[in-house]
Amino acid sequence: MQFAILRKPASRMAFLIILLGILAVSDILFGSVIVPMSSFLKIFSHSDFDSYSLIIREFRIPKMFTALTVGAALSVAGLLMQTLFRNPLADAYILGISSGASLGVAMFVLSGISFLGFGGVAMPAALGALAILILLLLVTARINHISTVLILGVLISSAISALITVLQYFSPSADLQRFVIWTMGNLNTLGLEELKILIPTVLIVVLGTLFMTRQLDISQVSDTFAKTLGVNMFRLKILIISTVALLAGISTAYAGPVGFIGMIMPHLARNFFRSSKHAILIPATALIGANFLIFADILTQIPQIPLPVNAVTALLGIPILVYIIFKSKL
Repeated sequence: MQFAILRKPASRMAFLIILLGILAVSDILFGSVIVPMSSFLKIFSHSDFDSYSLIIREFRIPKMFTALTVGAALSVAGLLMQTLFRNPLADAYILGISSGASLGVAMFVLSGISFLGFGGVAMPAALGALAILILLLLVTARINHISTVLILGVLISSAISALITVLQYFSPSADLQRFVIWTMGNLNTLGLEELKILIPTVLIVVLGTLFMTRQLDISQVSDTFAKTLGVNMFRLKILIISTVALLAGISTAYAGPVGFIGMIMPHLARNFFRSSKHAILIPATALIGANFLIFADILTQIPQIPLPVNAVTALLGIPILVYIIFKSKL
């Protein structure tokens, strides 16, 4: 039985926000070096900074905000994909956005270019994702059947994976190692300057999806039903694909390909809120995704040698996905 206090959506939203605050502080305090609460509180006071303050400001806070933002972005992108395809197992990467970003990074890293440093992979990743976005928009403009777009997305992903495999085969071991590390996902590479781009972009795009909630609710029935109520399905599909590409593209560019979040978080939001209304699901999915990735980041720090975040999200996500499949009989 659920607690009576969590029966209302507003109460459940408040619970997720409080949980997010607890996990965010825990993510800042715990790691290879445990930061005392007193040192954390000095960040909000005029006290002299101690040796822990550098760890908090330069590493822990940027990492926490990266996890929060990427988790929310990928979750909302997955929700939009499931709405667009009316498929509960769709996620943002099915259109090939992640593969495009991976190809951009592969061409950059495996070619031996290093003058921008490891953090410089964000630009080629963004360009790769943008290239796939443009291709998908051109395809959508000529093809009305969204299932065909889905199939083409899978084919594009397969073709790109083949190209990346060829690049890996002919690459030096040092460059190959850099690329493999990127594919594992990394929340530690961003500084405050990169976050000034990532956070506002994701926030604006996610808030923009709230203006589509009525159309998204109607489109869940069928294209024909939506058209009878005045919804321009072609324009809505273009908006959804563009939004998904932006959210998944920028997340992959800055944090690498982090899996399972987009597919699973919308299901958790629907089950927790018992609702199919996007006005509720969009903020709920964003909050649950942010909580999930911050929790995964905390778990990566438990071993003596930090684990790749992609491995932890998979270990957490696969049992949840299996449970959802058996419970819902998908």
